[in-house]
Amino acid sequence: MATSIQVLWAIALVAITMWLTTVYWMRVIRKSGQSEKTAPKPQTAVHEQVKQNAYMEWKMQNEHMERMKDRAASQKQTQALKNKVEFMSDVLFEVQRQQLSIYSYMKVLTNINLQPGQTEWGMVSDQLKERSERLTEMVNDTMELIRYEDLPVIENTDMVPVNTFCQNVLTSCHEYLDEKVDLQLETELEDDENICTNVNCLQRVLTKLLLNAMEFTHEGEIVLAVKHHRQEQNDYLKFVLTDTGQSIPKEMRDIAFDRIPNTEVSTKMVMVRLRLCKALVKLLGGVIYLDSSYENGTSIIFTIKSQK
Repeated sequence: MATSIQVLWAIALVAITMWLTTVYWMRVIRKSGQSEKTAPKPQTAVHEQVKQNAYMEWKMQNEHMERMKDRAASQKQTQALKNKVEFMSDVLFEVQRQQLSIYSYMKVLTNINLQPGQTEWGMVSDQLKERSERLTEMVNDTMELIRYEDLPVIENTDMVPVNTFCQNVLTSCHEYLDEKVDLQLETELEDDENICTNVNCLQRVLTKLLLNAMEFTHEGEIVLAVKHHRQEQNDYLKFVLTDTGQSIPKEMRDIAFDRIPNTEVSTKMVMVRLRLCKALVKLLGGVIYLDSSYENGTSIIFTIKSQK
């Protein structure tokens, strides 16, 4: 009897223990599930906020940079337009001045006391011819400048034998050369080397630069050098025109390709030619500038794209 009671108590104790254990683990599991559902995820939330802040900061910086670029482009365009208007105004003023001068010489020539063949008549006639030629060139160059300066691109499809072309341009300008000046061509190119460019534009550039050099060089030499030039993985031809004549004054070098200084008409004509050359060289894919280190005269360098 006692043994049977002990067995029953043992079974009851085991059952109670199993029940309590089951209840405990059910509560643990239920509490764990609720924790997973309700517990915040602070690390993920913070990470997303950091990403959002970084994106907003990048967006604001990008928008600011775009506004600054637009502002800089607008200012550059405004300044270019202002320079162009000032340049054209200076040309117009000079044309009007030359017209008045020509009118004055015409009145002298029509004086009843002057006759062809007289010394004074010849002097006035020569001055009238020179003024008329300068006025004609200034007007024509300015008209060309208006045409070319606003062109975005131009056809560069002419095959040009560079050495022969350069020699022909030198020969065509030889009549303006002083007898005491030696005109030379120095080239690193092969005689049969051709490039694809715009022959008319290139010819205008070389002719204008040679006329400038010949007008102010009365002894010594004028040298046109042609070289290969490579920059930023692009091939160019580099033209260097140097002379031993009167150099461009230092105070005018910074504005040589953009402005007409208030000086004599010959210098003003130089500036008109240089601005036209700048517009043409840009269309040929290059740049033009003065070599400030050259002290024995004037040295002008320009490049063009070397397309074969």
